[in-house]
Amino acid sequence: MRVQLANGAQRDFAEGLRWYRKRSDWAAEGFIDETNRAITRLIQDPERNRQIRPNVRALRIKRYPYSLIYLIQPGTIIIVAIAHEKRRPDYWKRRLN
Repeated sequence: MRVQLANGAQRDFAEGLRWYRKRSDWAAEGFIDETNRAITRLIQDPERNRQIRPNVRALRIKRYPYSLIYLIQPGTIIIVAIAHEKRRPDYWKRRLN
């Protein structure tokens, strides 16, 4: 199955990475690694993760307060957000339109 990162998700990731990079290269590298591991888990079984809205699911990134928010479409998983769990709750909902 193919994974597509929507523009908003790319911005979310870059913002989180910048934040961690300012504090620690180790934390930034960990954020990259754990995000990639989460995407790998997602590809293995995309329907396994909790449904948070109709057709929208979330997968928590281990060790970091972020979740992948995604849609499943035929042959493709679209990650619409890499959402921080404490900041701007539900900001990503407008990306679903």
